[in-house]
Amino acid sequence: PPYYDSMIAKLITYGRDREEAIARMRRALKEYIILGVSTNIPFHRAVMEEEDFKKGNISTHYIEDHKEYLREKIRKYALEAMDLEKLFEEKVLHDSKKIVALAGGLNAYITSVVNRNKLNHKYPGE
Repeated sequence: PPYYDSMIAKLITYGRDREEAIARMRRALKEYIILGVSTNIPFHRAVMEEEDFKKGNISTHYIEDHKEYLREKIRKYALEAMDLEKLFEEKVLHDSKKIVALAGGLNAYITSVVNRNKLNHKYPGE
């Protein structure tokens, strides 16, 4: 969209070498949960598993050259994400006690931020 930056998060990993950094990224992407909006996590998971990418054999034609593999993996991971979202809705959103606890915690946090800003209090390092 032209009126705002649509990036909602940035995920960075590192390792002793390419192999370790990719392994960490694969794990992080598998554990990453963003609800309410579509993301490109399935695409990135597919890329991280593709052999040419893991070996560093990439070019500006990488996506075009691997589109069938990527399409198949993206579909798999998108379905997996939908299953996880459904499970989340069934297990958490329908459990009113958990919702109340989450809402209460969020309300307390927002209240503390608002009050701190009202006082214009400066903490060490700010």
